[in-house]
Amino acid sequence: MAYLKKDKHLRKIIGKVSLSSLEKERDVFQDLVRSVIGQQLSVKAASTIYGRFKALFTKKEITPRKILRKSHEELRNAGLSNAKAKYIREVALFSLKHNYDIQTWRKMEDESALQLLTEIKGVGIWTAQMILMFSMHRPDVFPLKDVGIQNGIKKLCKLKLEGKELEEKMIRLSKPWRPYRSLACRLLWAYLDNEPD
Repeated sequence: MAYLKKDKHLRKIIGKVSLSSLEKERDVFQDLVRSVIGQQLSVKAASTIYGRFKALFTKKEITPRKILRKSHEELRNAGLSNAKAKYIREVALFSLKHNYDIQTWRKMEDESALQLLTEIKGVGIWTAQMILMFSMHRPDVFPLKDVGIQNGIKKLCKLKLEGKELEEKMIRLSKPWRPYRSLACRLLWAYLDNEPD
């Protein structure tokens, strides 16, 4: 945090916002499943559908093989859209094919991990970045397209820019935050009170 205090913008909010403590590194497969289910839904709706989905499994243990044994209709009946039911199966197939544990992910560079994750149909760059940040605890992730980060930077730095101009400015502003851009983003989300779930 002391490093980021050197930044004239971030120092305005450091100490004034509180950050929730991160859990220990989490299982990437479980988080991918939850992330895909929650895409484009409110936190409440995502939680409800995830609860129904989880109830499909014995002892509530979700594994790739158990997902693949469920029919498309069973997944749909739990509240998943047609597309998300397909994407969840893609996540399961990916996880069976690669069978990566936390140690394997740790050895992978950020760009390699992002590239691999976005090969899964239904997993875009934002979802992959959230997995790196919150599941793998990567310290230098900067989700340029995240609306919360964009709004946080606009508010903090009093910017009126939009689109490509805004993104270019964000890249310039975030350079001094390296290699702690994940923490800078968490500060910005806390500043707007909308850290991703």
